[in-house]
Amino acid sequence: MKDKKAFKVAYIGGGSMFLPSIINGIADIMGKKGNFELCLSLYDIHRDRAERMRQYADIISDEYPTFRAETTATREESLDGADLVFVSVALYDRLREINQLLADVDAILPEPGPGDIAEAVAVVPFYVDLADDMKRYCPSATHISLVNPTDVIALFMNMMGIQAVGMCVEVEGLRGALAYYFRVPEEAVEMVYAGVNHNGWTLKLTIDGEDGYKLLREKLFEIEKDVDFHPGNYGIFRIFELTGHLMSSGYHTPPFYFEPKTKLDWSRWGGKRESYEKALEEALQTKKPITDRPMIHPERSLVNYPATGRAIGKLIRAMATNEKELVALQVINNGAISNFPDNTSVEVPTFVCGREFTPQSIGELPEWFGGITRLLAIQRRMMAEYLFNPSYDLLKHALSVFPILASVEKHLRFAETLHRVYHQEDQRRQRGQV
Repeated sequence: MKDKKAFKVAYIGGGSMFLPSIINGIADIMGKKGNFELCLSLYDIHRDRAERMRQYADIISDEYPTFRAETTATREESLDGADLVFVSVALYDRLREINQLLADVDAILPEPGPGDIAEAVAVVPFYVDLADDMKRYCPSATHISLVNPTDVIALFMNMMGIQAVGMCVEVEGLRGALAYYFRVPEEAVEMVYAGVNHNGWTLKLTIDGEDGYKLLREKLFEIEKDVDFHPGNYGIFRIFELTGHLMSSGYHTPPFYFEPKTKLDWSRWGGKRESYEKALEEALQTKKPITDRPMIHPERSLVNYPATGRAIGKLIRAMATNEKELVALQVINNGAISNFPDNTSVEVPTFVCGREFTPQSIGELPEWFGGITRLLAIQRRMMAEYLFNPSYDLLKHALSVFPILASVEKHLRFAETLHRVYHQEDQRRQRGQV
């Protein structure tokens, strides 16, 4: 049961290797802004994995005793009385099954766009059950959507009656990469950004108080010669050369694409999970927190998505203490991007205070480079509406928003196959078979 004084965070999938990053983020914000009562409740179908994360949290608790972690035998125990709910679960098997059905009729379509709705159809049955459990065990809790497509899932959960916002690792990952390339602290990289999950734009960039875009134009060649230049960042710098703007995702660049002959060296960037596991094991043996060397590329970190872990620490504290923090989130637009529909989900800097999520007013996203992003926002709203109230016509209309990725015939085969799959899932759920 929830301690009366403690803010309770339920983490479903509590054995995820993302947890050390989040636990470090909690320690970071407590170290900077003071302790607050916090209970991290971990549930995983493999309880032994969650236990390892609890043991790591105990190392942090030694320094910050108002923070404690627990594991639970059931999801319901973890959700009971929670204020905030995260999910890190692997649902790839169902997506593979759906993709095979689409492949059988030559109807595989890419992201952004159709690929997002296929992902959502794969995971939504899990979220229907989660919404039901949250209404029963923690009706006033907020869900932070970490599973892709994060913005579509957050919209869907809101339609299900659960307060939900989306959160992606990409904005903070870009901030961390730029901090490394310019050899400045992360907090010296200030970004004004606007878009949707995996497709947004950095409208203003400040590096250590100076015009970041001016500095980037001056140092781009030098950056790309850096010994730890990450090949995943190649695309955003080519797009910067083309548009004069960085995308707000360091790695996701569609619908832009690049020549196949481009040689990118990924050989030095493998084995990340093994390094995370090794660092965790060492921490558990030495009883010391996982600590990175200073001034490294975030992809060299010993924890997964380190900057996002710190952002989650800020978010938790803002909700627990009612002290405002600015976090990269995907929220209902409500005029934040003035030329996007109000009911779409947008990724913008968002003020968090208690259970209030207030998007920063951005103004217009210039349509000469952000027009596709606007269409994606509209399409993803329609996708969420389809998931909530499945209509074959609505699915086809959603696909029509951005139809240039394949032939009309392929879009029609995609729609027919995916709708049949989702309809069958819905019927099984109503019969209590899922």
